[in-house]
Amino acid sequence: MKMVIPTLFGLEGIVADELKWQKFQYVQADNGKVYFEGDFKDMARANLWVRSGERVQILLREFDAFSFGNCFRTSKPSHGRCISDRRTSSP
Repeated sequence: MKMVIPTLFGLEGIVADELKWQKFQYVQADNGKVYFEGDFKDMARANLWVRSGERVQILLREFDAFSFGNCFRTSKPSHGRCISDRRTSSP
């Protein structure tokens, strides 16, 4: 599962080094964010031990949106696998 940690600009390398030090796989620093791969245990571990980044987010889908309508149509829920429990509700 691919995850992303948003960071303040300039701290991407530090967060990437923290993830590499914790033995995470496929760490890639980008402008304002750091990507890595792992499972739910890795997500919890990164939330606990990464000091320089924000919270860990799951990257569900990537796409190019050139207008608001395109973004709205593309970001509608897909019929793929649901990662949340059906008993939970969202606002």
